[in-house]
Amino acid sequence: MEQYLTGPSIKGGIQHLRKDYALDGPVTSLDGWLYVEGAPSSVQSLYHEVGFVRKMVNLRAATVAGIPFEVTRNGKPVFTSDDMEGAEYLSEIEDIFFRQSVSSMLTGASYERILSDGQTFTGFQYMKAETIRPKWDKSGTLTHFERTLRGSPQRLDLETVLYCWPFDPFVETGPVRPEADAFRTNASVINNLSKFADKYLERGALKNSLISVPTGTAPEEKVRLKQIFDGLWSGVRGTGKSLVLEAGAVEVTTIGDGLSDLGDMSLTQTEMKQIADAVGIPHSIALDDSANFATALNTDLRFLESVAIPEARKIARAWNKQHLNKQGLNLRHTPNKMRAFQKARAEMATAVLPLVGRPIWTVEEARAFTGEDDIPNGELFIPAAKPAELPPKSLSPAVQKELTQWYKKASKNRGAEFWCEHIPADIAEVVQDRLRIGFPLPAAFEEPF
Repeated sequence: MEQYLTGPSIKGGIQHLRKDYALDGPVTSLDGWLYVEGAPSSVQSLYHEVGFVRKMVNLRAATVAGIPFEVTRNGKPVFTSDDMEGAEYLSEIEDIFFRQSVSSMLTGASYERILSDGQTFTGFQYMKAETIRPKWDKSGTLTHFERTLRGSPQRLDLETVLYCWPFDPFVETGPVRPEADAFRTNASVINNLSKFADKYLERGALKNSLISVPTGTAPEEKVRLKQIFDGLWSGVRGTGKSLVLEAGAVEVTTIGDGLSDLGDMSLTQTEMKQIADAVGIPHSIALDDSANFATALNTDLRFLESVAIPEARKIARAWNKQHLNKQGLNLRHTPNKMRAFQKARAEMATAVLPLVGRPIWTVEEARAFTGEDDIPNGELFIPAAKPAELPPKSLSPAVQKELTQWYKKASKNRGAEFWCEHIPADIAEVVQDRLRIGFPLPAAFEEPF
């Protein structure tokens, strides 16, 4: 039997598959989402075509750009992210932070041209990383940049370029391999699934099929069959047509998946999680599956502390070293002003308040524990709050008893594991988080949870 593959989602047919995928036997199955369409998608096309990729990259960049900051001169604020009066040519600095973050993730470098009228600075111009080449002398010292537009190179002095290169352990200095390469394959799978669905519906919702004809079938008959099936797979034009052939003369074998076979979205979910991991976005933020407020708050803090704030500080160091310090200015981020940190500090302060003045802690000791600055005029008196009972009476007797057991165990070892049989999962999670971040022991078990 001679075999032919039909279905327009497979570009180039059997020979293309044999060449690119090393298929040396009869084709009996083919995953529908294995969309063969020339070269693999570029990071640029994936950013524009895969909504989840764009969402994750923009979310991280927006978080970095949204971290509060202040620009000072001799220690005195010139302007802040909350009050941009006096920023002058730096008025769009938050937009530049966003561009720098996106460009670094997708290209491995970011470049901004510092504009000037010859006397004063007037602003910044974004430059595509692909058009810039850093130039070093024989000693390895960076001397200038070269920008190529329409085949014409242009020299850019170091003083006219604000650049930022992410860290890569395999690159000593200069642009690096972009972070986006870590999720290129995952994004391509999602993109291929979308393309498969588009082509599947375009050809009238018909699956890929093999047409087997008897050996020795006349060439003109093969051409006629090919024309017939090409018409069937062309989309809505095949609707309502029928084909009457002699029984046994032609055998059609369906291979691959249709949309119903891809109803399980676990594949897409897996790829989305891996994309989020590569960008550094927690799953609870990327997929919005936080169990409760406490979990969401702790997730926000982890994302800020481990991803967004370190990137923002790296960008700030580049600004200070390459441009601002030369103008007598200094850029510093102030993440403690962010809502997530304020909520965490308020919750901690509420828990600490009953311990002040018993005497266990002075006000200053409590302020130091919660990260607050000293009170300039000395310690103020704060009456001690009535300590809450352990466990709270509002809980069921079984939960109260189990919380008491946990409290006694934690008093000997805060990190000891405790198996909860009656304590609700959300309350147990809050207690665990309080113990982990250093709440005083009684406060860790107090309501509200």
